[in-house]
Amino acid sequence: MLVEGWELEALWSVVDVLRRSGDASASNEDLANLVRMYLWENEAHHPGALEDLVKALERVLAVLTLDIPAAREIATALALGQEVSPTLQRAVAEVRDVWRAAGIRESEKSDAS
Repeated sequence: MLVEGWELEALWSVVDVLRRSGDASASNEDLANLVRMYLWENEAHHPGALEDLVKALERVLAVLTLDIPAAREIATALALGQEVSPTLQRAVAEVRDVWRAAGIRESEKSDAS
């Protein structure tokens, strides 16, 4: 496994907190302001809205949660800065197939191949 189970649970918890920070409730106001401030100050690294950040994190966590050879192939290629290859393209296609089977929809702008 690329990431230990307890680490994945913690990361999913962070995503859940980020999701809740977007809710318009008084109890989340301080958190929502903190997240908005972070996104504004780090716009170069995280362009877009909170929803875009959450979707990107969900995709990364979905791949990490998969723990299939294709996910490991992609993680290795990214970590080593490898060029796009037919093997990597097949791995991306396999992960996308698993995402679709799991009901995770890709954005219209996404093109990882």
